[in-house]
Amino acid sequence: MSWGLLPHWYQGNEPQSFRQKTLNARIETLHEKKSYYRLIDTKRCVVPSDGFFEWQLMGKTKIPYFIYPNDTPIFSMAGIYDEWVSDSGAEPLQSFSIITTEANTLMAEIHNQKRRMPLLLENSDIDRYLMGSDVIQAFPVLSERFMKAHSVKKSILVSSNCNIPEAQQPVVNNNGFQSSLFS
Repeated sequence: MSWGLLPHWYQGNEPQSFRQKTLNARIETLHEKKSYYRLIDTKRCVVPSDGFFEWQLMGKTKIPYFIYPNDTPIFSMAGIYDEWVSDSGAEPLQSFSIITTEANTLMAEIHNQKRRMPLLLENSDIDRYLMGSDVIQAFPVLSERFMKAHSVKKSILVSSNCNIPEAQQPVVNNNGFQSSLFS
């Protein structure tokens, strides 16, 4: 599947532009958005990830962080998906959005402007989530005790070759800001 949901009903000429707007789906507005509300009960998925990146704003400087699981190999991110078929007869495109929720304490400090994070599921919640037996809003925000974070090299994340293992490596920021993240 590809990240950035393209709903089955899409008929426009710029699917990539549309998909850039559907990378994430806010849990609070899932029932209101045309792209999502028909999917929330029947087309749920789990996106496995060994971590994700987020930016902290310190003054005018943006500092990238890698956030990763504390005691398991992966996070299980809640998502929704759909399949789009173009009029040209090309292969169907299966795509997804990651559901976001309010930030826990750690993520509120890192993602300090929007204060959002992916809806991360505990292993015991995955089956219930996929079966659609519970409303998505019933799943709790994962506690910060289940995650760790460290700053990473900005030059890698903004490069065209950012999908490399070095992107996740810790870096010491010598930018003059004192953060309370790890104090």
